[in-house]
Amino acid sequence: MKNGFVPQAIAERTSYSRKVTVGELYGALVDGMRAAVVFAWNRRTKRVDEAFLERVQLAVTAVNACAVCSYVHSGLALKMGLSEAEIHGMLTGEGQTPHAHEAKALLFAEHYADTRCRPDRAAHAALLAAYGRPTARVIVAAIQLMIVGNYIGLPLSARRSRKHGKPYTDSSVAYETGMVALFFLFIPPALVHASVRALLGRPALRFAPAQQLPMENSMP
Repeated sequence: MKNGFVPQAIAERTSYSRKVTVGELYGALVDGMRAAVVFAWNRRTKRVDEAFLERVQLAVTAVNACAVCSYVHSGLALKMGLSEAEIHGMLTGEGQTPHAHEAKALLFAEHYADTRCRPDRAAHAALLAAYGRPTARVIVAAIQLMIVGNYIGLPLSARRSRKHGKPYTDSSVAYETGMVALFFLFIPPALVHASVRALLGRPALRFAPAQQLPMENSMP
């Protein structure tokens, strides 16, 4: 496997791009449980190209500026055939979308991350119009799984930076250790919570206040 890398702008951070709250971590895990089912379905059916989904996840990581996730996913992207220049451009926001048909998905990924998992309904409607509901659901699942990775990867990145003598100015040992511990403690209740939401037919997306999503009957 080719080694991943971390762009200098991310590797040299001394503070969080966004500091995740306990509630955000739990919410991301709940969303991620259902997303994992959809992602597994896509691996079986090959409906959406994996390299496309990897670009979507890189777009999320670029917004959250997670060093750990940048390293891991740049390595995966290289293995899938993406060039180092393309990956670097996506992680730093300095590159251009190499495939025009992916543009709306990448924009939605950035929007989802930027709104802390509370996208606008209009943005989701544009995603549906561009790709259709089944493909859009896979794209959203890829985003939600990457959010989970970022939200645990950020305190791990801060912890790694601390070990190298460069602690984040807006972090602490207690925060970094606590978030990692809570991640594992939250998995069982998040799984139950996600299962109940699915059984009740609740939408897989949670929009900004006063926005609702029509029921999704064909996908978990």
